[in-house]
Amino acid sequence: MIVAKLITDLIMIVSLLFASWGAAGRPLNDASSMELVRVQLTIYACIGDATGAYCPGEQSTASGQPVGPGILACGDLFAIGDSIYLDGKWLGTCLDRGRGPPAWIDVWVYDAAGGERWLAETGTSVIVERRR
Repeated sequence: MIVAKLITDLIMIVSLLFASWGAAGRPLNDASSMELVRVQLTIYACIGDATGAYCPGEQSTASGQPVGPGILACGDLFAIGDSIYLDGKWLGTCLDRGRGPPAWIDVWVYDAAGGERWLAETGTSVIVERRR
């Protein structure tokens, strides 16, 4: 199982590297604006979160934006405003902080039960692409 996860991660890294190059052989993104990072994923929710209720209109983030879809609480490795992609799809934007380690992302979800199912499918230790 560990070997399969490592192979999957390696394939994702290689595909992201190739996908980031244009037809002219130049990077589509400046190298300083894109980075692959292994992170610990967790969720925080409006309903069913044991640590509190983080509901739109009731809670705001470290950036001042209200919590809601696309909001991520990120560790200190990430800057407020960094966009995060998982498997090539936009996961959200780091607009909040939390108490996790530097390479950590807390994904806002409305319902914790649905978020836990998503985490079970996705995994809690993943490689994401950070774009500044």
